[in-house]
Amino acid sequence: MTKKGAGLRQQKGKTKERGGWLTAALIIIIIRNLLAAIWIFTIARNDGVTTGTAVTILLVLASLADAIAGVAMWYWKKWGLYLFAISTVAGIILHTIVLGPFVIFYDIVGPAILAYILTGQNKYHLFE
Repeated sequence: MTKKGAGLRQQKGKTKERGGWLTAALIIIIIRNLLAAIWIFTIARNDGVTTGTAVTILLVLASLADAIAGVAMWYWKKWGLYLFAISTVAGIILHTIVLGPFVIFYDIVGPAILAYILTGQNKYHLFE
């Protein structure tokens, strides 16, 4: 067997350690966005929040996309990072339309913390 083949086998057998901060961040991302989707779909729709049906559906889809991205990131999928970035930008645009520009901070905090954890702990290279 060649050294190249042995190196690949060792690399595949390598365990990926998530760490406490990344685990907490991903759990918060998943739970927060599932609750946000439920809240937007049920309470906000009936609470007199004046959004159109299309905007409400898009907000729910953006929250569900964030939750799906969180699950994908839990399983170390790089496409989960990309989906999270795209749905964050979509959420920023939709929230700015509905609530105004001051809500951008709320939308940027989660991705900023996740980016800080991934770069600070050097975990980005573990995503497939």
